[in-house]
Amino acid sequence: MPEEIPGTPGQPVTATVSFDADGNAITSITFAVDYDQACLNFDPKDEDYDGVPDSMTLMVPATFISQARFANGAIRFVHFSLDDTMPDGDIVEITLAVSDKEECRGTTAEVGFSSAPAFGDSSGKPVTGWTQDGSVKIADN
Repeated sequence: MPEEIPGTPGQPVTATVSFDADGNAITSITFAVDYDQACLNFDPKDEDYDGVPDSMTLMVPATFISQARFANGAIRFVHFSLDDTMPDGDIVEITLAVSDKEECRGTTAEVGFSSAPAFGDSSGKPVTGWTQDGSVKIADN
């Protein structure tokens, strides 16, 4: 996830989760994203009833089955395919509302992974991976 994404108080900001298989044939990924709830807000509504909150965009291949849920202040994701491997690139965009509270202005709000992700290869074996947390740098205006 990018660090210090520019954020304006009272406006939305988009955090992108990118994936790099590092040469592995990854067919399943699970992870959770957490964020600074004092200065950022996630809207979990799913008004189009497609099973994915409207404030996020899943960008995985159509051959993948994906789920995204918001619970207990974390956004949880599962992506898997029986037929394909996950290509490198952006896999999720999450839109967060930047608070206009005075105490948030000029601060850096964390957006990161709340637990270690799990990756599986095409033979069903776990693959070791790592994450990079990001943040939103909130303007002081």
